Amino acid sequence: MKKICGIVSIIAAGILITGCNDTGNKNTNNGSAQITLTETEKQKDKDEVARILVYKALLEEVKKAEFSPEELENIQIAQNQIKINYFIERELKNKTQITDEEAADFYKRHKEQFDDKPLEEMLPILYKSLAVEKYNQAQVEYYNSIIEKYKLNDILKKEGIIKDEQTEKIDGKEVEKI
Repeated sequence: MKKICGIVSIIAAGILITGCNDTGNKNTNNGSAQITLTETEKQKDKDEVARILVYKALLEEVKKAEFSPEELENIQIAQNQIKINYFIERELKNKTQITDEEAADFYKRHKEQFDDKPLEEMLPILYKSLAVEKYNQAQVEYYNSIIEKYKLNDILKKEGIIKDEQTEKIDGKEVEKI
């Protein structure tokens, strides 16, 4: 079941990335287009080739589909979100690499939490948890740099969405905090 969900997710992401707003491109070949495999695709195992064929067939169906303006807007939002997620992953990838020294240092500092299990046994868990921690920290730092770069807090203040920390309203008037 997990495998099928993964295949469907990959196919859906591919459809979203390739776009769905080409409603004018109709295929008149009795409803089915010629689907072909590249030489590289032919070399893959049969399950992967089957996934590729299903993916390509679904892309053909999407090309023939018509979407309402609201659906096209939702598709565009989903495409943008996928691009943003991909971009963030790419930007943070190098910042979240865990070294052997980091894993060993963490193990030494928290050895009591590992029930005397040897470092070699704990390394996969350490790498994964440290990578998640490092990724989350790098993500927060990156988001903060974007907030600063584009002066997003200033926009929020200007639009009256947030108050300046230096002022507060008393009896309907903004008064500087002391």
